[in-house]
Amino acid sequence: MAGPDEQGGGGLEPSRQHRQDLVAYLLVQAVDVEALTATVDRLLAVIADRDELDGFDLDARRTLPERRRMLHLIPGLLADLPDKLTVQVVHGDYSPVNLLWSGDRLTAVLDFRPPDPFLPAYDLGRKAFYPNTVTGGGDWMADAGTFITAYQDANPGVPAVDVRACGRVALLQLLKSVYGVKEHYFETQAVAGGPGRVLAVPPSDCAAAPR
Repeated sequence: MAGPDEQGGGGLEPSRQHRQDLVAYLLVQAVDVEALTATVDRLLAVIADRDELDGFDLDARRTLPERRRMLHLIPGLLADLPDKLTVQVVHGDYSPVNLLWSGDRLTAVLDFRPPDPFLPAYDLGRKAFYPNTVTGGGDWMADAGTFITAYQDANPGVPAVDVRACGRVALLQLLKSVYGVKEHYFETQAVAGGPGRVLAVPPSDCAAAPR
């Protein structure tokens, strides 16, 4: 398997810039757990007001309460992060849907976002612990370990602290993001006068890139 450094970096080659305050800001940036809980409640209220539910609605009605019950974990998860993590420009959505393969060789990485500083630990965790892999694989921990080992082989200079934190960082970002679900119900509602039905992916796949 070709490493990310052979594919133009994928935003993953480590830098030496460490700023703990920026790490905390990037992960939590104005996230108020109470406000996020209120947003989830508003989403559930929109679904409850519908006369007929489609597949997206049913998935959202099932998964949003699960997310809500876990939001109180965010401060503790953040507090247990290492003091220093690398910050640099990253891809932001380094996931299977944005990778092109030829056989077992990675040939291209698509959909680079406008350059923004974030955590390479997030990009690594996002790929190694991709939600579909975790929920659909029989041994997702072993799969994640295989990917992380290959990543380290291809990028021997990556700080070990970023590797160790990658799963927690990805989890934090996933917990605090309602991107996709919020757009599905709120933005199209504002444009069309009612909740939209434009997304064809389940809510569990929507909290992907940093938002």
